[in-house]
Amino acid sequence: LIYDLGVNTTDHRGVDLTQAIDPTTVNLVIQEQVTTKSISLGTNDLPLIVFSFDKWLNYIDPAGSNDIGAANIAGIIMVEGANGIAALDDTAKVFSGGYSVLVDSEMNIKYIVDRWGHEWNATDGWTTNSGTLTFGLNHLASYFKPYLAEGDMLILGSQYAKDLPEGTYYRNFLGNAVIKELVSGAASHRYIDITTAIDPTTVVLTIKETTSVLRVGTALIDYKEFDLDNWMLYAESDPGADGISGLVYVTGLEKISSYDNAARIFSGGTVVLLDSNMAVKYVVDRWSNVWTQAEGWTKIGAAGDWSYGTNVYASYFNTLVEEGDVLVMASQYSRGLTTGAQYRDVLDNQILFDLGADIITLDHRGVTDLTTAIDPTTVIINVVALN
Repeated sequence: LIYDLGVNTTDHRGVDLTQAIDPTTVNLVIQEQVTTKSISLGTNDLPLIVFSFDKWLNYIDPAGSNDIGAANIAGIIMVEGANGIAALDDTAKVFSGGYSVLVDSEMNIKYIVDRWGHEWNATDGWTTNSGTLTFGLNHLASYFKPYLAEGDMLILGSQYAKDLPEGTYYRNFLGNAVIKELVSGAASHRYIDITTAIDPTTVVLTIKETTSVLRVGTALIDYKEFDLDNWMLYAESDPGADGISGLVYVTGLEKISSYDNAARIFSGGTVVLLDSNMAVKYVVDRWSNVWTQAEGWTKIGAAGDWSYGTNVYASYFNTLVEEGDVLVMASQYSRGLTTGAQYRDVLDNQILFDLGADIITLDHRGVTDLTTAIDPTTVIINVVALN
């Protein structure tokens, strides 16, 4: 709107207004925010933020240290055209404080360096550089130069937790996938035994392009689709979808007859059963509010008793399932959201009760007057293709 500084480190106080931009020529577009790319790291799909090499250098501005550690980026970073590193001085900083993975155009890993000075390449395997941590504090151009080729890309995980649950960091998700799975409660990969580290040649890094989002009322939300059998396998280790950025969308529900009534379908969130036309058939939330076509909204248990909604079992809705039905499930987590709300709050605002501005600080446990709750049959739910 004013003047393109070229780099992000300074401000506009000194611009020459005779050379400033004509604001009438600027096109401002408002659009819903959706994550269009994600990367699979173990059981976790994380947002992937893509830069060209030139734009990455412009963003981090190594000389001015604008955001060289990606503190302001909510996701794993992919830098295309990494072969451009060859033109930099050996001492130029490429990344700081996190983990860097150099891959070729087929996503095969060529080189890894982490914050703690652990390195891997195909010739030497895993080594620790000089036994010090300083080697990994900043990742310099010289680290990557021996391995560069046309078409290479950098995958970067920062030391920050922007939009992640408290106590987790992007570099640890990346390190768990390509270095070594951390034991429960471990803070970082600082003390890993590299003799038992992962062989990176066996690691498959998968990039997914988002081609559609789920519309629920007025909200457009990312989602991850599962067949019921695959969801039940995934849910053995993550029944509340902590590792998923978005809603969970489950098809193949006719298989539910093969599961025991006590099979746990979801934990800690809201579950919506829809028919093949995406019309709501059944709803249950974490606070034991239930909706059916026959009964409307009811509360299971006494006031303040939320045990019914803590876990959702097959018995809650298996008698309602018909061929073509789908489940939409919203977790108690905020991974990938920028509102401060949880996925279950976003979904419940559309099908249960609109908390308004209080969505940032409250949830739906305090919704007591179900006579004024939303009629879910009036809510439009469908899959929207992205252009």
